[in-house]
Parts: sequence; C-alpha cells; structure tokens
Amino acid sequence: MQENEPPEQAQIKALKQQVKMLRILMVVFAIAMGVAFLSTWRSGQVLQGLLKRLPGATTAEEAPDYVSDEAREQLAKSKAVILTGYKDLGTQLRPVVKEILWLAPGSTFDYAVGDELGIPVDKMPNTRYGDGNVVFCEGVPGKRVHETRSFAIHGEEIPALKMRLAKFRELVAALPKAGEAAAPAEENSAEENTAGSSDDVEDALRTAKAVLITENQNQGTKLRPVITEILWVAPGAIFPHKVGDEFGFTIEKKPGVGYADSNVVICEDLSGTMIAKQNASIFSGDVPAFHMRLEKFRKLVAELPKAEAKAPADGLDGAPGH
Repeated sequence: MQENEPPEQAQIKALKQQVKMLRILMVVFAIAMGVAFLSTWRSGQVLQGLLKRLPGATTAEEAPDYVSDEAREQLAKSKAVILTGYKDLGTQLRPVVKEILWLAPGSTFDYAVGDELGIPVDKMPNTRYGDGNVVFCEGVPGKRVHETRSFAIHGEEIPALKMRLAKFRELVAALPKAGEAAAPAEENSAEENTAGSSDDVEDALRTAKAVLITENQNQGTKLRPVITEILWVAPGAIFPHKVGDEFGFTIEKKPGVGYADSNVVICEDLSGTMIAKQNASIFSGDVPAFHMRLEKFRKLVAELPKAEAKAPADGLDGAPGH
C-alpha cells in the first residue's frame, strides 16, 4: 500500500503543474498573435494593391505630382498668389511678403517684397509654427483682408493642400500671365507701390465727419486707444476731442492674439456718441483691411474738402491734425 504524500510535496507538485499550464498558454497565445499579425500584414498588402488600381488613387510614389482640388478651386477665384515668411521679433512673428508668385491679368498688388502682410502672431510656448504661408487673394486691391485664404508651409510641403511646394509652383506657373504686372514688386516705382484704393473706403470718406489715427497704449493686460492725430474734420463740424484723449473701447488682451500698434478711424457721426464707419489696424505703414499703404490713405484724406472746424466750447483742439 502506497503511503500518502506529505502536504508540502503535494502543494509543490500542484504548483509545478500550474506553471506548466501557464507556459503552454503563453506559447499558444504567442502563436495566435503571430498568425494574426501575418494575416493583417498580408491583408494590408492586398489592400494597398487594390488602392493602387483605383481610379484617381494617390500612392507615395505619385505624391510629388499630386494636385489637390482645393488648390485648383482657390486659384480659380484668386487675383493674386503670394508666399509669405515670418519675421521673428522674439515674442512675436510678423508675416512678410516673400514672393509674389502670380497676379491675374490687369491686376495690381499694393505690397512689395519685404512688406508686412497680415496680423502678427504672439508666440506661444511648445507651439510649432510653419515656415510661412501660401496666400490666395480674391481681390487686389480694395477688398477686405478676410477675403483671402492662407495655407501653412512646412519645409517643402503644404500639408493642408496635400501638395509639395514645388508642384504648387508648377501649377501657378501655368496660369495666364499678367505681363508687367507680374514683375517683382520691389522693381516698381514708389508711386506704383502706393497705388490702389478701396471703393468701400472712398465711400466711407464721402460721408465721414472726421478721420483720426489712434494708438493702442499698452497697460499690461489691456490696450487703451488714444488719439495721436486728427487727420481731417468735415467743414462746419466740431470734433469734441483732442490729441491725447482716449477714444474707443479698452481691449482686453488675449494670449496668442496679435494686436496692431495703431488704427485708422473714420467717424460717420459726431453728435453724441462717436460712431466709427471704419476702424482699421495699421501694421508697419500698411492698412491691410483697406488693402493699401497708410501713405496712400493719407493722400485720399488730403483730397477731402478742407475745413476750418470750430473749436469746442471747452477749448479742446478740434482743428485738423498734421
């Protein structure tokens, strides 16, 4: 008769059997995972083969020649195509015109290579910015800056258009040429660079009562607009403010938002509350919303009827500024 095993030995024997079963399960699991991987890999190869045979399919080899529908649609309604880069000012990036790739026949462009175009960007930590932008302008000049579309450039790629920059250049080069209008902007005369105006702005000036320039004074978390110049006051009008007065609403600064240093303000009504017909930011001598240089805007204002405006009763200076 066989003696019973001690309890300790029985426990050790059971533990060994459990370890053995666990090893077997691990081997089976590894085999199953390998089979699944091979099956998925093979299916992927088959799927890739099918995709290559689909009409209009884009493969990695064909990517350099790919032209997106978005790019064609933007070009079809554009009057100008611009490449911009960034001027790094430490805490801010300012977009500047790098190349004027194309102008539609008969079009003019109110900016030269090196001019700032667009709104500055406040740099944020741990944020990656592109090398510049492709900018499609739907109206040049005389249209709002919001009538443009821009797509970031990263290296030699335009990710949002799913195109290589080199291929995009080829696409633009095939567009109808604008003759001399397409010459680099820096070769134009100073008069040509300041040419162009906006019908909207001219209409606003016809009904204006006063034209001002204000400066956004930085007060920490806020910007307060202060009058720096009174460019013009309509004949017989009384302007109840002087240079140095606050004019307009205080702006609460937000992180990641670029703000202009100054503004052009066209006032439509001087009775009671001031109503600004147009309020446009100024960036380094440009008024992007008006699509013109500040110099050109000053010329338009200088052509308005001259006025010897009456001084306000309290003695504030209401005469036209310099």
